[in-house]
Amino acid sequence: MKKLVSFIILFFLTISNAQEHHIVIELNNGTVKEGEINGWAGYLWGYDNIIYKSGGKRAKVPTVDVKALTIYESGKIRNFEKIKPYKNAKNIKPDKRELFAEILYKGENIALFYGIYGMDSQWNDLRFYCLRKGEDTASIVSFIFGNTKNLVFKKVGAKYFSDYPGLSKKIKNKEYTYKDIVEVVQEYDRWKSTK
Repeated sequence: MKKLVSFIILFFLTISNAQEHHIVIELNNGTVKEGEINGWAGYLWGYDNIIYKSGGKRAKVPTVDVKALTIYESGKIRNFEKIKPYKNAKNIKPDKRELFAEILYKGENIALFYGIYGMDSQWNDLRFYCLRKGEDTASIVSFIFGNTKNLVFKKVGAKYFSDYPGLSKKIKNKEYTYKDIVEVVQEYDRWKSTK
């Protein structure tokens, strides 16, 4: 039964990912390219070029030259920004690769991103990254992989937000869970604005 459910989920993801979507590509030099794209999820991690159609013709742009992406998907606008993340939840060693992560919240003092890590292997996890103003490397504050959902947030999120002791304590005491990540980051941003 698990194999059947996995197959059905994979089938629908494949169909939805095969649909054509409008894309706006912002380059590092400030120029913008637009077109249509199929199967965009793979470009978020590890591809050398973004291949799209512009004016009915195939076009490509090296991902190293791309600063941000906006994808218009079935009435939803999804904004992605290239970030330099830490390699794992210890938040010590930066990853060698950059990735495009979806912007969930961008405040005055902190931004929250959501990204897929490991698209090039059979194991991948969904990670939440935070980047404070002045930081160069995005820290992992939580990730979703198997049954580790709140365990990681309780440990890593509490540590990341430890400069706001009241918030850190709420995370440790499970008053906030990984499901409240946007609310946590917004509260942190409001608190930081008063400092």
